Amino acid sequence: MKNKLRFKSTLLVLAFVGILSSCSTNDDTYEVDPEQIAGFMAINTVTDQQQIGVSLSGIYVGQPLPYRAYTGGYVNIFPGERSTDAFSPYSGNTLSSTSFTYEKGKYYSLFITGRKDDYQNIIVEDNLDDLAVEDSISYVRYINAIPTREAPELTLANDTDTLIKEKAAYQEVSAFLKVKAKELTVHVKGDSIATERTIELENRKIYTLLIVGNPESTDDLKKVQIRYIENGRLIEDRDEDQQQQSINLN
Repeated sequence: MKNKLRFKSTLLVLAFVGILSSCSTNDDTYEVDPEQIAGFMAINTVTDQQQIGVSLSGIYVGQPLPYRAYTGGYVNIFPGERSTDAFSPYSGNTLSSTSFTYEKGKYYSLFITGRKDDYQNIIVEDNLDDLAVEDSISYVRYINAIPTREAPELTLANDTDTLIKEKAAYQEVSAFLKVKAKELTVHVKGDSIATERTIELENRKIYTLLIVGNPESTDDLKKVQIRYIENGRLIEDRDEDQQQQSINLN
């Protein structure tokens, strides 16, 4: 392995909740041990549930997640085939369930998506070890989690180039794109969807853009918007002791 990912996390049973418009206050730094465990992150993009709980083979992953919240970073989980469930913490009813095999030393993201009793778990391997460590470089991917049949046009651009201009299908999780660590403008436009945001990317950091919300809502919390999370920062083994990593919840 040529690089490692450093991030803030907690053990599975102590995972905390991060809201995408606040800041993390957890200062303990951990690394996934590739010989023993996997890294797991869960993100709630569902607008019509007050909170959603997540469990792996019946073991709760932290606290229930409000809309636009996530686990605050990767949490440590045991590898193997696990039933991955999203459930209502009020009724206990399962909203969506997926059987998935997690491999040791790898990182995974669970996106809880859907609306009106039609919910799905989207689980992806994050392939962070395939990302090269380069100065002045960041990595960006996106998911369209707006529950409509519409595939809006997504544009990523900096001050000199248009990096992506493509249709973003519902529940599509893109591959990580290598971009310059500078200001990035994200524009989403469709028949019923229109939103834009500018993000200042930092050196060696990895980002997931979340296109979320309900096109029918005018509520500031639930209307269509672009949020993002920082998956972590890539470091090389040789400068591991000199690097610091933070997870900002935006």
